[in-house]
Amino acid sequence: KVASATATAGVAVSLSTTGAGLGDYVVYAVDASDNVSAASAAISVADLTAPILSDVSAGPVEPGANISATSNEDGMIYLVPDGTAANLGSIDGAKVASATATAGVAVSLSTTGVGLGDYIVYAVDVFDNVSAASAAISVEDLTAPVLSDVSEGPVNVGDDIFATSNEDGMIYLVPDGTAPSLGDIEAAKVAEVMADAGIPGTLSTTGIDLGEYIVHAVDASENISAASAVISVNDQTGIDLSKISAAEVLLYPVNVQDILYIKSKIQVSSAKVFSLIGTQLINISTPTESIDMSSLSEGIYIVSIRLMNNTVFNGKVIKK
Repeated sequence: KVASATATAGVAVSLSTTGAGLGDYVVYAVDASDNVSAASAAISVADLTAPILSDVSAGPVEPGANISATSNEDGMIYLVPDGTAANLGSIDGAKVASATATAGVAVSLSTTGVGLGDYIVYAVDVFDNVSAASAAISVEDLTAPVLSDVSEGPVNVGDDIFATSNEDGMIYLVPDGTAPSLGDIEAAKVAEVMADAGIPGTLSTTGIDLGEYIVHAVDASENISAASAVISVNDQTGIDLSKISAAEVLLYPVNVQDILYIKSKIQVSSAKVFSLIGTQLINISTPTESIDMSSLSEGIYIVSIRLMNNTVFNGKVIKK
């Protein structure tokens, strides 16, 4: 016997299963003369309580990252697509990762090779009781693409600009200062091209306004790359060095945002930038073909260019 109780004819008694092992049991009645009743139908004492999940990783997570979860019972823990029914057959058929669970000990479920999407976690104990599902965990590409081999400016209107993304997606040419959000990029784009990972894309500048532009790559998960260096798009079709005298120097663009370019038949030996009151703000003492004016405030500046033959050219430019 695993439990017993005194019987009074016609009065129900209670038999406790506390401490009884899991399994099948029967009940007998024995009267005062030791006569034994027929056995009752078999009664199973079984674990009917579902395990409880805790400490499940919150999403989103990158593909390849581990998802952690803990069950309060021994058994198994499964990662399955969101929407998988809470029965062992469906869970076992849909699982993308699983791990043996020891009660109270966290396990790791790898998402290596798992497709992007939403997933849930179930715990199943040794008696096939299934826990409630975890909250949905998104497996997402969270890594921004990386640009490389972007054309350096300046370029003429109509020239192509080249750029390469390390991921499939899109490459955009937008005005400098465009915010790195997909909505702003889409609204401001002046050229775009589909990106195949590792293959240069071509952005045409035909028909766009003169000015300063940047390139962004956007992958299929709408992650946005860092901006490229600024590329000046100018109209240089009229600049012909053969028609420039030795004393001439051309500065462009006259309305400069960041980089001022210098065109001269004779090599430039040095360059200086002054405020209108004569304060020297930039001094480049080596040969150069450009001046970075990005640190200067908006306004009018005097640019002094010395050539290798000691000819000095002074001009005015507007910093925007």
